[in-house]
Amino acid sequence: MNLLIGILTTTFRAYMLEFIKGSLKLIKNVKKTGALTQTSSQVVQEIIREVNPHHQQIIVEFGAGPGNITKGILERMHPESKLISFEIEEDFLTDLRKINDSRLTIINDSAEKLDKYLEGKKATLILSSIPITIMPKSVYQTIMVQIQQNLQESGTYHQVLYSNQKKRFSEFFPVIDTKWVFNIPMASIHTCRI
Repeated sequence: MNLLIGILTTTFRAYMLEFIKGSLKLIKNVKKTGALTQTSSQVVQEIIREVNPHHQQIIVEFGAGPGNITKGILERMHPESKLISFEIEEDFLTDLRKINDSRLTIINDSAEKLDKYLEGKKATLILSSIPITIMPKSVYQTIMVQIQQNLQESGTYHQVLYSNQKKRFSEFFPVIDTKWVFNIPMASIHTCRI
């Protein structure tokens, strides 16, 4: 019993250390990331629910950060699927490059250039935690157009935010569902379909 408690304590300490390190990086870059803490496991599970372990998909991630959503996607996705993760912050790129998975392509560029990296293909899923509410309107609109043009007809776009922004998406998507999920602060996941 003592051995089990020791193992659990060590595991919890390691988890908390990684959580704190990731959160400090987010706080340092809060004006660009819009986040104060790493995404909770509940948010990760909710945002990756349409990652299909049985079928090949092209998945795009915007704002990979320290990689906790990235790892969740990779754990769930099909062996033949492809994940393209965008991240512009150098602090996070170091962490992302430690992920050893041939299905992952890390892009150090803006989500505004999505079509350049899809090379004529269309994404099945686009999962995003970029801070669209604090970015310039022209950048936001360019990203939304890129999503519209590069998402398969049956595809979905999922955006993690800390407020309800359904109105913001209605200009671009006819179907929008919003779900609140435990996080610090609470997170809303907007699921948008063409």
